[in-house]
Amino acid sequence: MRTPPRFMLVHALCAPLAATSASSADIAYFTEAGPFHDQMLASSKILKGIEDFEYGIVQQQGKMPFPDYLTGGQPNGPVFPEGLMSANLTIQTNRLPGPLAPVDVPSNNPQALFALGPGAFGSNSIKVGEDLGILSGVHCSIDLIFGSGDKTGIGFELSRFAGFGDAGWTVGIFDVSDVLIGQYTFAGPVSTNPAKVFFGVWSTVPIGRINIFDPDPISPDAVDDIQMWTTVPSPAPVALLGLAGIATLRRRR
Repeated sequence: MRTPPRFMLVHALCAPLAATSASSADIAYFTEAGPFHDQMLASSKILKGIEDFEYGIVQQQGKMPFPDYLTGGQPNGPVFPEGLMSANLTIQTNRLPGPLAPVDVPSNNPQALFALGPGAFGSNSIKVGEDLGILSGVHCSIDLIFGSGDKTGIGFELSRFAGFGDAGWTVGIFDVSDVLIGQYTFAGPVSTNPAKVFFGVWSTVPIGRINIFDPDPISPDAVDDIQMWTTVPSPAPVALLGLAGIATLRRRR
């Protein structure tokens, strides 16, 4: 049976490029937000939060650089003076070569990351991306790191500036031991601002890190609206968490 392009389920057992101990997981990929959301609810997952960066202090049509790394509750310059509101999320550059890179130590570059304001380079929201490529000539990728060890569903949007290439992305999904459990490639050309490209992943094992690699070395990629879902514990807390999740989704709508 031919798999629709918006949804793909695979079974990954120590994926070909994983170099360490074996990890097995069922993985489903999504390129549309609606089917991803439906699958999360059908799997009884609870939305723990959506990181949209809209509280960042960025001028209209502005682009503000700041250093690695950006994480929950830790101040990072004038843009995020209290850090991210998402407690268990870290965003940082990865300078190790190629797609599916292992985790890297944070860069000490004071302009490693940037926040983009509405109207800047065609953006229609505040988003966060990497600046090492265009400012420093370092071909890097972006890591999304999830520290709580309970995220089994992650969704986010990717964007690119017009005029800075339109190659796709390779997205690597790693478990909490940093073993590769899946990968997905967006073939270019891809849309540029204000358009965003959705990616979602459902997993049977917790996701510890997602690596986003752009083959173009000077293309400043950005992420937005990072959804973080967790599996409902059982048996007693399920009802209470289910009500809380429904209330959260209603507030988001």
